[in-house]
Amino acid sequence: WRDVSFRYDKREVPATVKTVEYDPNRSGFISLVSYKDGEKRYVLLPQSVKVGDTILASEDAPVKAGNSRPLNKIPVGSFVYNVEIKPDGGAKIARSAGNYAEVIAIDGGFAHLKMPHLKLEK
Repeated sequence: WRDVSFRYDKREVPATVKTVEYDPNRSGFISLVSYKDGEKRYVLLPQSVKVGDTILASEDAPVKAGNSRPLNKIPVGSFVYNVEIKPDGGAKIARSAGNYAEVIAIDGGFAHLKMPHLKLEK
């Protein structure tokens, strides 16, 4: 069992993607990242992030796949995953493979999300 970090609490410390791995206990792939300070963690990353890419959790991180920013600093129309409900509460929304939410508005410092939905077959 691999312990996956859903918090992205290492702010302002760049990390390099070392591996992309299949985890039989999850629906999506996970990645081992190595932070510049030497710490290593497993995290969820989108499919477009590859080995050797650098990711960053920061309020000023560039808007690109794998980076983490506060929702009120993400452009409207962006797709997001691994979303926290409360700051530093750990991701609760859009964590499974192929799942995402869309930022549809920023109002009063809050982000409005179009939530993922289930497609049920009859």
